[in-house]
Amino acid sequence: MTSFLLCFSILGIFYLIVPRIRILSYYRIPASLLGGLFVLLVFSFFPEMKKSEIYFNWKEWPGITIALVFSALFLEVRKPMKISGRVGEVYLQISYVMFSIIGQMLVGVLLTLLIFSPFYKLPLAFASVLENGFAGGHGTAVAMKEIYISNSLPSGSDLSLFSATIGIVLGIVGGVAIVSFSRGKNYSHFEREERLTGIDFQKIFTNLGLIASGVLLGYTGKKYLEIKIHSFPEFPLFVYSLIAAVFIRYSLRIFKKASIVNNPIMAFFSGFFMDLLIFTAVGTMNLNLIRNSILPLFILFSIGFLWNLYCHFFVSKKILPGEYGFELSILNFGMLNGTTAIGLMLLKMMDPDLKSNAVKIYAEAAPITSIFVGGGILTFSLPYILNQQGGWITSILLLVLMLFFYFTGLFWKNHMIKKGRWV
Repeated sequence: MTSFLLCFSILGIFYLIVPRIRILSYYRIPASLLGGLFVLLVFSFFPEMKKSEIYFNWKEWPGITIALVFSALFLEVRKPMKISGRVGEVYLQISYVMFSIIGQMLVGVLLTLLIFSPFYKLPLAFASVLENGFAGGHGTAVAMKEIYISNSLPSGSDLSLFSATIGIVLGIVGGVAIVSFSRGKNYSHFEREERLTGIDFQKIFTNLGLIASGVLLGYTGKKYLEIKIHSFPEFPLFVYSLIAAVFIRYSLRIFKKASIVNNPIMAFFSGFFMDLLIFTAVGTMNLNLIRNSILPLFILFSIGFLWNLYCHFFVSKKILPGEYGFELSILNFGMLNGTTAIGLMLLKMMDPDLKSNAVKIYAEAAPITSIFVGGGILTFSLPYILNQQGGWITSILLLVLMLFFYFTGLFWKNHMIKKGRWV
């Protein structure tokens, strides 16, 4: 009970403070991240508090909150992508994101093969820390915990959480510097997202019940398979929760009850549980584990950030649409270094009303790219692929994927230019 009340008390204080401090509000610094860093400092200065019930409770929360986040996300009613004149631009965005994020993976793999494994005795799974934190974020870092444990890197989740935190800092500092020299763009139309505006307790608790049912059904399935099939692979709870959420969503559609799912409410709860995840995960990070790998992390983050800058200044001009390539690139820069929210913040520095058509392209491509990278199938598979295929074979596979997306994006852009799509 104490850990529950203290968590919301601290979060409430930081949500009250952050909007009143201009620099924190302007640069969209998450209150949950600041609250988590505050708690981390408290636990660091008073290490005896790590023996308290509060610390142990908060240490367990990320595992359940990430399952709740995925349950809410996969219960949302998905609208099919509209086939419109923007399909070409959407593919260019997809190819750029896939090239950039797979490039983060390749940077991590090569550095691990050449430096971190031979000189620091770090396992191959360390190669995924960069992409997990920078493109994936805090949620992905927590979701990877059991995968890291089963791939010889028990500290991987803490290292990825640190990576996600550093990524946000680099994304803001680097992004603001880029935008400062790139003012005066023209923008077009932008449709705002649907948001939760009214309060209907029946709908709220119905949707919360669906989210909890997704996690409960996933937990039941996980335990059943582990008991009945002893050799069954041990997947994190969130994997079972998202499968259960998809099952519930389609069941509701079959019985013509899909209307009870309210997307704004689901989005509200996914954000709510994500804040709890970030607060507790960051607050209970093990700084000793991070301190032991600080030099490899510094090298990894430095090269990774340089890669993101290279993609923004050079690759984006080759692949992204000519009409609003810079706008898409700055959005992607924020995402590649932290979160989409940072990218939107950077774009709003130039266009306060977010009128850019680039936002639509980004939004339409995101559901496709997120299946594979930044917390998708390839993200979660990389440590296993590294252990099974080895670092050099994995590097070749990643390079082939990168070249595929680069050249198909380049071909499609040139094709659209020849059709007179862009001047």
